[in-house]
Amino acid sequence: MQTAQPTGRPHRNQGLFSDHYLNATLPTRPDWKALADEARPVMEEISSLLDTYTPCERVVESAEHVVGQPGGRFAFWGHQEGRNLYLRVVVTGDRSALHNAFFDTGFTRQQRRREHES
Repeated sequence: MQTAQPTGRPHRNQGLFSDHYLNATLPTRPDWKALADEARPVMEEISSLLDTYTPCERVVESAEHVVGQPGGRFAFWGHQEGRNLYLRVVVTGDRSALHNAFFDTGFTRQQRRREHES
């Protein structure tokens, strides 16, 4: 049974191993094959979770705070479940494209309340 190898993607191992070792030698080792078979269901589960994970879309759809920005962009803030952080998502004016997204450590619920009251 052939182990699937990434094609066209560089390995992100900071040069610790050569591409030949990772692509040709390692997959032929019996211990590696056993680990690959064991990891396959877990990797498939992770892949399916990532396919449905769309935090940016969720923030835009149910934002707690929205601000128009220069250049016609909009910034949306949404609280992330299980974290004490807000994800800030900036999209184009027509909301068709993501400009950037990051955890905004300076944005808190108290800050949002202060902005709303003033």
